[in-house]
Amino acid sequence: MKPAYPKILPWLARKAGIPDSAAEAMWLDAVREATSECCVIESPQYWKSASDHLAARIASESLAHHAAPMWWRSLTRLPAMHWLHGVTTAEAVFAIGLEFAQSLRARLWVAN
Repeated sequence: MKPAYPKILPWLARKAGIPDSAAEAMWLDAVREATSECCVIESPQYWKSASDHLAARIASESLAHHAAPMWWRSLTRLPAMHWLHGVTTAEAVFAIGLEFAQSLRARLWVAN
């Protein structure tokens, strides 16, 4: 019997730019982690824990997959980062500025 996946899983995978098979594996891992954390299986807390683990895994995979040396790539990914991580806009803008400063420093260091 094929495991039950959330209906939104293919959409999340497409938005994050990861294959459906990887998203399905992430869901199974999230369910496994939720099972180990929660006392009552298939309770609201169980599903919330599973969805939180899935969102965290998809966010980290998406950011790792879309990592680019150019600072503007982070700016184009700002809406996805904001939704997946739940950070405030100010924190996201600060992170982009910090990444830009680090890449600029690295480029100047290599040039010298």
